[in-house]
Amino acid sequence: MNKRKQEDRLARFIDLASNLKPQRYRVAIACGDISSGKSGIAQAAGRRLLARYIDLAGDLMPRMTLPEFSPTLGAFGPDNLAKWLMHEADQLEVRFLIVDQIEPLLATFGRTQAVLFFSMVSRAEPRRPVILVTYLKKQIQEAVFPAERVLHL
Repeated sequence: MNKRKQEDRLARFIDLASNLKPQRYRVAIACGDISSGKSGIAQAAGRRLLARYIDLAGDLMPRMTLPEFSPTLGAFGPDNLAKWLMHEADQLEVRFLIVDQIEPLLATFGRTQAVLFFSMVSRAEPRRPVILVTYLKKQIQEAVFPAERVLHL
């Protein structure tokens, strides 16, 4: 991808984040195809915005294979993930929370529950804005996530 297009995508990501600050509902989605450079854009935006960037697959999922997670993993669903995200956003000392690589965890819920998750977070009111980075376009559409808070990268 050329540098100009990459900078344009980064600027649009930052605009999305900046527009979330004054809103009541502060969860947005940056959505794009698999291997389209979403993670690199999200990481760069995180550095510029002074955000906390979480790679959910790399940071959280490996811990879920440890014995202490085993008894509760089956009980962890979309509502738990939504609550965890809101808790993380509310505890931040930085301006934004960017969460990437959510698909492996959502895959454990199943398609219907993933749609429910996107529906739940579309109405969430965290203290700090949250941007989810994903390729799950169809589930986002089925959840009727507000289009003005979805950035197509």
